[in-house]
Amino acid sequence: MSQPPHSPRDEERIDEAAAESFPASDAPAWTATRAGSPSHPPWTLERGHELRASLRSDLARLVRAARGDAEKRRGALEDAVTRSMLDAGRAVVRSPIDDTLRAHNVETELIGAARDAPGVVVGARYDADDPSGAVLELAVIRALSGERLHRPLRFVAFPSAGGSERYVERLRRDGKHVHAMLSLARMELAPTAGGLFFLSDLRSRAIALAARAAFRGSSRVPARALALPSWFPGITSSDEVSFWRQGWPGVMVTDRFPWRFSMRSRPSEPDVDRMAAAVPGLVAVLVRLATGRG
Repeated sequence: MSQPPHSPRDEERIDEAAAESFPASDAPAWTATRAGSPSHPPWTLERGHELRASLRSDLARLVRAARGDAEKRRGALEDAVTRSMLDAGRAVVRSPIDDTLRAHNVETELIGAARDAPGVVVGARYDADDPSGAVLELAVIRALSGERLHRPLRFVAFPSAGGSERYVERLRRDGKHVHAMLSLARMELAPTAGGLFFLSDLRSRAIALAARAAFRGSSRVPARALALPSWFPGITSSDEVSFWRQGWPGVMVTDRFPWRFSMRSRPSEPDVDRMAAAVPGLVAVLVRLATGRG
């Protein structure tokens, strides 16, 4: 697949277009009557060691589960993701995505103070070419397990593109609304990767900019926001597209341009240290979105 023509000037213009100005001071801490930013435990050196250990454990678990034929692979990966969510102390729901009952979305939820408010959804594919997105989703679930947020925060691991479509159908059928969706795609953060991109369609640009700002304030990993037309090559290859079709904002988080995905023969070795450094930034993004400030 040939790369679309682009120039550094074009990327810079898209990245910085319509840059927001944010309040000079943050909102007060969360209370039952006012949404603000909950206080966070500091990311101490000891906590960093625990985070890297859990990332390595989940990477190894998913790599082992990915061996074997397609049918066994899917079931083993589903069980591995379910086990990691349960180990994090979360209740888990598995929902079939088709009539065969062979593939399931794996879901868990952090209930917000405003249970009926439009929620924030975090998605990743557990049967992808590489496990980095799902592994970082599991790390964020652990990091947020003690948070009290305003909006509901829903985590879902999809087995395929059909998983996000079926999930959106169910939300619509249940009368649920989505404030924002983050799709955690390939995020190995190998040494050759420059950082993370928050990629959105033009209608979701405000969410991408807010996410980038929150991430930059809490992580040393570089981050950029790119708002692209929905027809742009590669931009429709991830799970946020199902949410766009419903009219809900969605952002893909990845460590490379989507139109370059097919240029690589196989995933590179994930950089656990850089993945760990990205977790506080992703936590900050979700806290911002789930407290109604993004």
